[in-house]
Amino acid sequence: MPRKMCFINDTLAFVTAYRELGDENYVYYFNPSDLHNSQQNIEVNKISVGSHPEGICYDPIHQLLYVTNSGYGDLDSHHPKASTISVIDINSKTEINYFYIEASPKLYHNPNRIYYLDGNLYVVCWGLPTDNADVKGAIMEYDISNPGALKLNNLWEVNAFDLCFNKAGDTLFYINSSWNNNGTYNDIPGVYYIAIKEVNKIPQLLIKNTNQYDMWTAIAINPHSSELWVANAFRYVTNGEISIYRDGNLIRKFGVGNIPNAIRFFNFL
Repeated sequence: MPRKMCFINDTLAFVTAYRELGDENYVYYFNPSDLHNSQQNIEVNKISVGSHPEGICYDPIHQLLYVTNSGYGDLDSHHPKASTISVIDINSKTEINYFYIEASPKLYHNPNRIYYLDGNLYVVCWGLPTDNADVKGAIMEYDISNPGALKLNNLWEVNAFDLCFNKAGDTLFYINSSWNNNGTYNDIPGVYYIAIKEVNKIPQLLIKNTNQYDMWTAIAINPHSSELWVANAFRYVTNGEISIYRDGNLIRKFGVGNIPNAIRFFNFL
């Protein structure tokens, strides 16, 4: 069950495998320009990581990959490498270290999305369904200027699902799609922003989601227009939708396939 991909260049890419038939979990690497031979070598070109890897990102300065090992929510949360971040050297193609998601003395569970920006890692933890706290998740900001090490800079205990950054790299946007077991939102769902370069880094609500049947699953900013694109999976039972916002106002929608999970923009010449 492939989860997330990371392209290093035209001949090297990595993909996390969320579920395997056996007890081991892997990140696979392949040559995007030679998929036939990559398929032939699939059982060789793999790197052992933690439990149920999901998100993946690349630190180009130190040539390291960072992978979130979610633990499959509650189902494998007691695995010794659940709720960890694996550090992979792309040259040796091995896991060289791993870290627990924590802000002592508290552990944070079910890390999912992970992004690299200007020497920092941003990790989205979804929390576990069995967590008792109203706020189950968190966004963690780590300084990784020391190769392979994690230094916690900032922590926001919020129910985030996915995040993105504006072109200037000074503002983080995230979506909250939280829905608790009682059938009511445990805080206001929608799009929030955090001015990550400011002293006061308090999340601010930008767009409110007023439809209880919406499940916002991905967010991205068009670098050419600064428009905010939000994916809606509609509780995973129908085809999805993309909503486009400008200055917090809805300007357009269009339909997509089932469970839209990521939005990327490309330049075609």
